[in-house]
Amino acid sequence: MKTSILLLLTLSVCCVWSVQAQTGNVFIVQTFKAKLPDGGTGAERDSLLMERIENVVKKNDKILSQRHFRHYFGQDSRDWIVITEYRNFADFEVADSLNGQLARKHWPDDKKRAEANRKLGSYFEPMHSDEVYRIVPKFTK
Repeated sequence: MKTSILLLLTLSVCCVWSVQAQTGNVFIVQTFKAKLPDGGTGAERDSLLMERIENVVKKNDKILSQRHFRHYFGQDSRDWIVITEYRNFADFEVADSLNGQLARKHWPDDKKRAEANRKLGSYFEPMHSDEVYRIVPKFTK
């Protein structure tokens, strides 16, 4: 009986790993258009972003990685792309809730949190796009 349970448990874990290997991690790709508000500076924008990254993103254990990309060469120099990596889509959903909790912990005062969001948001156009991608492991170098 113990051997059967152990075998069943082992097969279950292997199946989960197999599915994970087949589906790959999930990436949320957000494309923003950067702007410089009146009186704003690149240094202030970077400071506001770093505060959020240090106190929310880096403390969220469901986020495997996050990278910010600035436009380098091409058509629109305002492009700002954020790619956030999760183990799976369920982790993305949990991470979204954790982000809110971590933001409330760092900015416990509702007005100060709203002001931090408004100030950071002033460095980007109000519209952005969100796409969800997954790795196709067999094509990974």
